[in-house]
Amino acid sequence: MIDTNHIVLDFEMNPVHHDRSRNTERRGRLQSEIIEIGAVKLSDEVYEKMDEFSILVKPQFNDRIEPKITSLTGISYEDVTDAVCYEEAVAAFSEWIGYGEPARLYSWSTSDFSQICHECEEKNIPVPANMGDWVDFQRMFPQETGLHIERQLSLEYAAELAGVDFDEKSAHRALYDARITAELVAIVLSGEYRERMKNVTGVLQKTIETSTASMAEKLGPKYAELMARFAEKKS
Repeated sequence: MIDTNHIVLDFEMNPVHHDRSRNTERRGRLQSEIIEIGAVKLSDEVYEKMDEFSILVKPQFNDRIEPKITSLTGISYEDVTDAVCYEEAVAAFSEWIGYGEPARLYSWSTSDFSQICHECEEKNIPVPANMGDWVDFQRMFPQETGLHIERQLSLEYAAELAGVDFDEKSAHRALYDARITAELVAIVLSGEYRERMKNVTGVLQKTIETSTASMAEKLGPKYAELMARFAEKKS
């Protein structure tokens, strides 16, 4: 049986400025460009980290990194001025994934898969054949762990539920987010989540208590009145 490499990835993106494009027709359909790719390669069956990948990408359709993106990621235009173009970055990433053995890609939501397909299309670049097997791990995580949560989980909250350390100051960089996601992937695929997530009830209860306290603080006397009415209806 051929082993499958598990590739866990994350992108950081920068908005496109439509009014500065030399090719407004094509650029008008592209909302963002990838400016950083980060990925972790896990082995099959034991799910140990084999390698990491990180690369910055110079945007083609914006002559700056938007301030909100710099504030969120710490990436400035100076960081990407001498970076490779998108086509080179995708080629390097595809080569790192490897062509000789199957690979399955995991990302936190489907937005990364949509982005790479859309951006390749708009920039006339074929999507590499070894990037076809893609998993939405944001959806897979609650399904596999048996969490009954209707809202979409953030990566930080999922990490808290699974007992994975999460550093907010390091978040929103592609490689760091890929590392956190990779830890979650390994925990789920190995079945370790059964032991790890014994603290889920406590975490959820803490969230509910925090939300309740926040509501009470905001509503003041009205909150007490609402709770009293709720108690009357129950009785």
